[in-house]
Amino acid sequence: MKGGRFEMPASLETVIAIVYIIILLTGLLLNLKQKFMAGFTFFLLLLFGRLINMYFARYAQRMLDGEIPIPENVHIDQLIDIIEQIVLIIEMFAFVILIIGLYKRLISIQRD
Repeated sequence: MKGGRFEMPASLETVIAIVYIIILLTGLLLNLKQKFMAGFTFFLLLLFGRLINMYFARYAQRMLDGEIPIPENVHIDQLIDIIEQIVLIIEMFAFVILIIGLYKRLISIQRD
């Protein structure tokens, strides 16, 4: 624990990230196989959000290490907050698409 906060070992964090991506890819392929495009879009957007998050976490670390210059007009904390908000919006949009798709599927099943 550092500063009263638990920090996960890097290897465990990597394993969890890989398993999460495998789960998203599995959901993506299963929904494509079942031709449920709302589910496919849901998993695609979640995967896209996760990849954005991973990329910018690495990008921010490189800025902190001095490998990439830090923009003068934006503080690194602000940049990280902006990226997190974008990812949350993408995830929210994905859930809305999934809910609408499930509702449409339920209506079509009830009609049959």
